[in-house]
Amino acid sequence: MKPRILVIGNTYLQTDFHVPGLPVSGYVTQAEACKEWVGGKGAISALCACKLGASSILAGRAGEDFTGRRIREYLHGSGIDVRFFYMTRKQKTGLRTIIHSAQGNQSEICFAGANADFAVKDAENAFTTKPDAVYLHFDVAHEVAVASARLAKMKHIPLFLSASPIKRDFPFELLEGVNTVFLDEEEVYQYTRVKVDSMEGCMKAAVLFQNKTGAKCVVIKRKEKGIFLNYGKYYKAIQSYALKPADHVYENGYADAAFDIAFIDDYMKRKLYDHACEYANVAGTLTDAAEGGLEAVPDKETIIQFAKANCPELFLNVRE
Repeated sequence: MKPRILVIGNTYLQTDFHVPGLPVSGYVTQAEACKEWVGGKGAISALCACKLGASSILAGRAGEDFTGRRIREYLHGSGIDVRFFYMTRKQKTGLRTIIHSAQGNQSEICFAGANADFAVKDAENAFTTKPDAVYLHFDVAHEVAVASARLAKMKHIPLFLSASPIKRDFPFELLEGVNTVFLDEEEVYQYTRVKVDSMEGCMKAAVLFQNKTGAKCVVIKRKEKGIFLNYGKYYKAIQSYALKPADHVYENGYADAAFDIAFIDDYMKRKLYDHACEYANVAGTLTDAAEGGLEAVPDKETIIQFAKANCPELFLNVRE
């Protein structure tokens, strides 16, 4: 049975430009390429859930405008439950523009728009869908994150937290009932000032973050150094696969979302942290190694075929 994942996070219309150099005042720079897509941590995660075989509910906001209606239709057509993806006339749909230069520099302009109006009551209403799990991003207001965690605990729903974007002033002591926290190296360092380039550093950071959040499990994604998993008295270091990452000029963020959603999906079926992390490692690696955004996210059969060839002990448990 598909787990139903309630995703709480922002949605944007994102436009990416690839230019020979960043524009300067008084001059027009002609873009060499341009791509428009639905971005934001909430939308990306909900889309990944559908691609990976889970069922997703997206809680968020967009403007009651042409862009917002187009995004909502796209999300709905992708299989996402958008009953609690609200449209508002008070704000325009959130927009994000990223300019990539040939020299590797990048500039970003972000307009939160309707995302800024997503409130506690919006999150509370989304819980009426009776989800099996909640995936919460830090791009929502502090009070929304705290209320979502409180509701998840009260309703006995596992809460999975992406501590991104970094919010060093976040009141972690107010969070309740967190099941799992996902972080990368930079996020760990910004929150704890601990470098995770050794097992000792990983252990120290994981314990510090468990103390911050009360989480049962901490997952640290360390790129080519692999994944570090700590759950209670147990920990595990999972090696990365020797696949070359694609040159993601556009639509970054899908590999992280694919990892987290795959972890949640597998954990909800088996309640095994180490197996969920092994499975998520395959999903995230394959996404990072492929070109494109959502197109790069593998389906379940692709994950199984890779696992069968590279980690048969995992394949035995994921083939059903």
